[in-house]
Amino acid sequence: MLIKVDNLTKKFNDLVAVDNLSFQAKKGEFICLLGPSGCGKTTALRMIGGFLKPDRGQIIIDGENITNVPPEKRPVSTVFQSYALFPHMTVMENVIYGLKFKGYSKKEAIIEGEDYLDIVGLNLEKNKKVTQLSGGQQQRVALARSLIINPKVLLLDEPLSNLDAKLRIRMRDEIKHIQERFNITMIFVTHDQEEALSMADRVLIMNKGKLEQIGTPEEVYNNPRTKFVLDFMGSSNVLQSEDKNIQFIRPEKIMMNRNKGGIEGIIEEKIFLGSIILYKIKTKSQIYKIQKNNDGLDEYSVGDRVYITLKTTGSIAQ
Repeated sequence: MLIKVDNLTKKFNDLVAVDNLSFQAKKGEFICLLGPSGCGKTTALRMIGGFLKPDRGQIIIDGENITNVPPEKRPVSTVFQSYALFPHMTVMENVIYGLKFKGYSKKEAIIEGEDYLDIVGLNLEKNKKVTQLSGGQQQRVALARSLIINPKVLLLDEPLSNLDAKLRIRMRDEIKHIQERFNITMIFVTHDQEEALSMADRVLIMNKGKLEQIGTPEEVYNNPRTKFVLDFMGSSNVLQSEDKNIQFIRPEKIMMNRNKGGIEGIIEEKIFLGSIILYKIKTKSQIYKIQKNNDGLDEYSVGDRVYITLKTTGSIAQ
């Protein structure tokens, strides 16, 4: 494993921000730390980056214990939420800034900078001040500046949160493409479930400082281990159960039609979201949330009598 985080703990007075966090990541793996605001994910990232000292635990990268190594001497680079670019510098000056600490001459640094600006598509903007760039362009400058120093691990702290929805989707693709091209280990902090599911090789879901579940996007969505993960990773229907387990079914796993058979219900609510349509169906036992793809043939309306069939249910041990 390239990186091993072992029992990492951090307290702020009486608040346990990160509570015995342990995980490993191999070279070239894309890890997402996912959870709501205040769950400890950014604190964990800052400890890995060296900007916070843990109260307990170890951080090992490529066999070296870096727990007490200062940030500038770690084989790690961080892309901050605010990008932390130097506003008085040009794009090129920002990108090559870290190379002066690695013994590069000015000429060598510029040659290297040209290559990385070409990778992120910003060679034409190299002489502009970063304040002249759009949010997406500044994001790419921050990426190039972090990648040029050839870190073993790249940390990203909610780097897309300041972008509009359309640009966020485009930048997700660009970051994933760069990660695969360099085969670099990335640890990406986000509170956005869709971001994590679409980008990560594995997702670490945190809640109140603790690791709730770690797994592939498919595993944490289809097979949540706790009620928190079930609720956080999208919408679900919790079914009545006679045993101690929580039974659930995702809205997209419920079939709906007008033919008799299955569970009878009435459409109470219909929400049009473009590519999908959400329904709330009231039955004798409970209200079900159902999601259907918008195929352009929808004929259902509020008040319609329908019949639903539950396809695949899941179970969580309490």
